[in-house]
Amino acid sequence: AKEIGRKQDVILSANADDLAVINTLPPEEIAKYDLRHFTLNKRKIKSLVQGIEHIAFTAANAVFNNNKWCKVTDGLYLEQQSVPMGVALCVYETHADIVPQLGAMCIASGNAIMFKPMAEANKTSTLFHSIIVDALTANGISPNAVMMLHKRDDLEEFLALHDQVDLVIPRGSVQLLTQVEDSTKIPILGDSAGVCHVYVHADADLETAQRIVLDSKCETSLGQYGMQTLLVHANWLEDDRFDQLIAPLHKAGVALHSGPRLRGKYYRKESQAAHTLTPARSLHGEYGTHACAVEVVGSVSEAIAHINEYGSHHTDCVITQDEMVSKQFSREVESACVFVNASVRLSDGYSFGLGAEVGVNTSKGPLRGPVGIEGLMTAKWTLKGKGHIAADFASGQDIYIHEKKCVTCGLQIRDN
Repeated sequence: AKEIGRKQDVILSANADDLAVINTLPPEEIAKYDLRHFTLNKRKIKSLVQGIEHIAFTAANAVFNNNKWCKVTDGLYLEQQSVPMGVALCVYETHADIVPQLGAMCIASGNAIMFKPMAEANKTSTLFHSIIVDALTANGISPNAVMMLHKRDDLEEFLALHDQVDLVIPRGSVQLLTQVEDSTKIPILGDSAGVCHVYVHADADLETAQRIVLDSKCETSLGQYGMQTLLVHANWLEDDRFDQLIAPLHKAGVALHSGPRLRGKYYRKESQAAHTLTPARSLHGEYGTHACAVEVVGSVSEAIAHINEYGSHHTDCVITQDEMVSKQFSREVESACVFVNASVRLSDGYSFGLGAEVGVNTSKGPLRGPVGIEGLMTAKWTLKGKGHIAADFASGQDIYIHEKKCVTCGLQIRDN
């Protein structure tokens, strides 16, 4: 982390060279890159350093940590430990800071990782990797713990290494995630679709709504996924509040596309802002950096139904002053992260105190939402006895006690 801070100017220069290479590509190729995530600045490097320091501070409790302890019977004890998963393969496109983030997490958790860049411009990643290798060598750790594969290397070959790679981490577009999912049987933990919504309820404060909506779409210092659909209560179209709400987005250069209900039942020619909106091509997909859809709903229940149907179960937000509305929204929206009066850009491992994130899981599994260092760990059960056999339990000679203790304080845990 300290070396990244000391070499900040060199890193920014390498990043500028990468951007120059990208800008020489044909327009259709440049369009594939989210340059705001690829571009580094002093603020992003500062956050990166702080995140790595946080990982180093908290990692001691992650590896070989006793998660559960149980006295099965007299002389027979069971423990569950967290252990490193093994070898990870990170396939990434344009995330310039992914190498130091995931590299630090893997080193801290006792894992090895291979990075497979998919972008033509790769000078920044190569520099970050060289910093990591120097740090590993200086601390007596094999530099092979963090490897950088070349662009020319065949991705399909690495995705077929089922007996050597334990986890694949794709970071990039939905197309990359789909390609990885279709090409490997190795467990995957990476980015997912990010069709995030912000719903502005009838009672929302205008200034608060403006700040959250603008940040949810345009801020990139935190959170990879921004607002893709803005849902607005119909009451906002009865006066000029709707025009005021979306004015900051227009000023920021965000192209707004109206959903069918906004252009139909609730469309008002008196609203100059609404009159300029073009039809939304879809309410299911991601619009990227400079565009989003806008739709109108008649109630919080309609907003919830819309989000559950069209969203990707990533992160969705409600802006309201009504406690009952916020509780209903939080309870009924089926997303991994549900925010009340807070930007969806805060859906990020650093904001959640994870230091960084391995990826985001939107499926209803044990790990959901931003996944930190625990996503690189697995469990091992250790049973220690003194000649105990199953036959003794079957005959009644031994009796199960299952006395559990808290691994933190040592107090006995009683089952209710």
